[in-house]
Amino acid sequence: MKTTHPKFSLYLIVVLSGAIIFFACSKSKDQPASTADNFTWLHSSTNHTTNLDTAFVSAYGVSIPAYTLIAGYPRLPNSFSVRVQFTLTSFNTGNYTITSGAAAPNRLTYIDDSGNILDGTSGTLTITANSNNYLSGNFSTTVINASSVTTQLTGSFTNMPIRP
Repeated sequence: MKTTHPKFSLYLIVVLSGAIIFFACSKSKDQPASTADNFTWLHSSTNHTTNLDTAFVSAYGVSIPAYTLIAGYPRLPNSFSVRVQFTLTSFNTGNYTITSGAAAPNRLTYIDDSGNILDGTSGTLTITANSNNYLSGNFSTTVINASSVTTQLTGSFTNMPIRP
């Protein structure tokens, strides 16, 4: 029986989910004007900014868990590269403690600039506002790579659209 490496399966799910999200979800035209470049993060002394982000309440028909926040960059041609993915227990305002493992209730997957998949091991994501189908908040987490090297990943998001 042939088995697939779990990291490869996760990477494949992230890439396919990103492509689906990119083609299926565009930002709403009635979105507040203050949302340009509304998802930012810092990792290994490098700042990143994007406005390609979405929060999913449920993932019906999409291979990602419910209550998932995703941010990334467009890739040519017609593709999307997921860089940050948080899966939470809800989108209620408050603090969510990030832990590691596939069964963790609040978890983080990060793809660094070299394409390596890093898992969140600790930290907090805080949802400061959930209003009119938009989320805002911030996060400060520790991520670990395959060589067990840990680094900090911090950032914020403003007026991230919530999709059904």
